[in-house]
Amino acid sequence: MPRSLFPSRHWFAALAILSLLLLPFLAIAQDAAAQPAASAKKDALRLHLADGTILTGDLSMDSVTVNTRYGPLTVPVTQIVSFTPGLKSRGDLAQRLADLLKGATREDPAEFEPALRQLEGLGPRIIPVIDTHLADTGNDDARQRLGELRARLVELQGDDDLFFDSDEPPTDQLLEGDLIVTPAFTIVGEITPGEFSVASKYGRLDLSLNDILYAVRDTGEAQTIAKSVTVQGLNMVQRQLASAGVRLQRGDRVSVEAEGAINYTPRGSNAMITPAGAANYGQYRPGIPVGTLMARIGSTGEMVNIGASQQFVADRNGELQFGWACADNYSTRNYNWTGNYKVKVKVTRPPGTAAVP
Repeated sequence: MPRSLFPSRHWFAALAILSLLLLPFLAIAQDAAAQPAASAKKDALRLHLADGTILTGDLSMDSVTVNTRYGPLTVPVTQIVSFTPGLKSRGDLAQRLADLLKGATREDPAEFEPALRQLEGLGPRIIPVIDTHLADTGNDDARQRLGELRARLVELQGDDDLFFDSDEPPTDQLLEGDLIVTPAFTIVGEITPGEFSVASKYGRLDLSLNDILYAVRDTGEAQTIAKSVTVQGLNMVQRQLASAGVRLQRGDRVSVEAEGAINYTPRGSNAMITPAGAANYGQYRPGIPVGTLMARIGSTGEMVNIGASQQFVADRNGELQFGWACADNYSTRNYNWTGNYKVKVKVTRPPGTAAVP
């Protein structure tokens, strides 16, 4: 008699018993699948690098040593709220500041004016450095120029919306030593080691304190980055743009406000243009008056009409830059473009957005 094509009832009984035994494990697997993906570690730090990159990751060591005037102090990395490398750790920046301050004390306007513009572009955090230099400067003219620069920086520093409602450390002052903030105390000293690795989703990156503007604890919330940039007369869209000092990522929400005036020299010493543009002096492009503040993301992005105020969402990754719209026939001539635009930028980055390396 041929074997039946169907299994016997003993096989059905065995399968039923096996299913009952597997049910707890199946339930556990379903619960695990339903759980959300693990979020970033709570001890991750968000590092703002000198080149504008923002990187979130874990430091390679469990603690750092801070050498202070009272002796060494060991701080667990998990207790660091923020840290800001000082001038002693940032040799490149220290040398740049020294060169600019030296240029600012020259007698030739062709030397001190560009130096003053660059110093102002570094923002209020250099005020302590200017104070030190003022105390050591005997040249009355140079002291006056630096004093006026300091006053402009103090005015910017007083803008709470710009410099304190942001993803920045509790102080905006650039100090000689490294600043470390913990839940229990704030201290200034020398962080060691000065070189370390950061583990991120893009792999391991070797850094030194010289590479870092500041670092803050990653809370998993939306990041807010505030910047200030001065757009000078030479920062035309046809020539050299002014960097905002921040690298945007696709999806960032950007808010810009601008004020100020630039002398539109070809039309006379009293001809002034503003970020909103001056239609009576012609158009840069149809619908865009001369003088209009423009922005670009990266080196290949299209120019965006900003005017006196604008909000937009970044459509690509890249450095945010600004310039003003000049008539093409005047942009290549060596006019004395005096005045400037003061531009305030606020960038809101959605939570969970990874930085572009």
